[in-house]
Amino acid sequence: MLGMILAFSTNYAFATDPYETQSNRFIAKPTVCVVEPSDNLSTKDTKSVMDEAKKSVYDWIIPLHEKSNNPNKWAINYLEIPANKSFDLSSCNVIINFKNEMNAKVLPNLGTHKYMDRISYITIFYKTNQCVQSMMSCKTNNDSLIAQIGATLRHEFGHAIGLGHYTSDKSKNKEWFENPNTAPSIMLAYSKGLENEHVTSGDINKVIEIYGNSGFVNRHLPNPRQTLPVVLTQIIPTDLFISDHYVRLSKETNTIQISGTFEKMNKPESVIITIVRPDFEIEKIKTVLDRDGNFEYDFKVHTKMPKGLYYVQAQYNKNLTQKNLFELS
Repeated sequence: MLGMILAFSTNYAFATDPYETQSNRFIAKPTVCVVEPSDNLSTKDTKSVMDEAKKSVYDWIIPLHEKSNNPNKWAINYLEIPANKSFDLSSCNVIINFKNEMNAKVLPNLGTHKYMDRISYITIFYKTNQCVQSMMSCKTNNDSLIAQIGATLRHEFGHAIGLGHYTSDKSKNKEWFENPNTAPSIMLAYSKGLENEHVTSGDINKVIEIYGNSGFVNRHLPNPRQTLPVVLTQIIPTDLFISDHYVRLSKETNTIQISGTFEKMNKPESVIITIVRPDFEIEKIKTVLDRDGNFEYDFKVHTKMPKGLYYVQAQYNKNLTQKNLFELS
């Protein structure tokens, strides 16, 4: 299961424009390179993955063509790269890879986007918690997994184009999570990874607004700057640590330690830990740094708390940690 994915924000209310944008942009006709999965999949299964990848990318490109009287301005070069074959990827503007593994830093069945050296790197992780074998050989629904790959890739390719997340208030987030077909954007920061999570007309209009009449070949756009990694859901405990990510509540109360490190300033010394619960309630906890810039907090969990994923982030002055999470079951 793809699981809930939630963006952290200091304010969940609607802004004038709910779309966040990133600094990366295509400034010429982009080349999108999709690398075949290198796992030992059958020819049929590899084709299913590659077909879904192409469909997901063109779910963005075709509507852009349809909105334009000059389709060439939204054209792309789409290349499929055979697995384990030598190819100069430096000519690619977007590189899409698939990994059939549970990366220690990323939850399974998710995708990541990272922009570096003017190239967007998209990685799709497609192993589930229940499936310990190859994606296609485990006892699960292949069609469902393919749909999850498609939903995740559509979202991550939106980041490659230059869109950030679509933000809203928590009541709408919950509604759209339960009914993805009603969501106004594929760029929501959470997902069930279902087939009906699609690129919307609002997404297309926002891309046109960003790029203007010249489309991807708009040479008047500023050179894109480096951007931080954008992750559909992330668990990167680089500077925020949780003592136990999976807690089965077999007794009344458990303790989870949340800890991390900041470069200490003279003032302030308070650290604010934000915890977003599965029911979208937000809890803010204040703790302090020690003389070395470390902080620790013992968070009490109990059987009356809602089951599911809890998202955690800490803030010191204007500095934020990476997001981390734990799950209660």
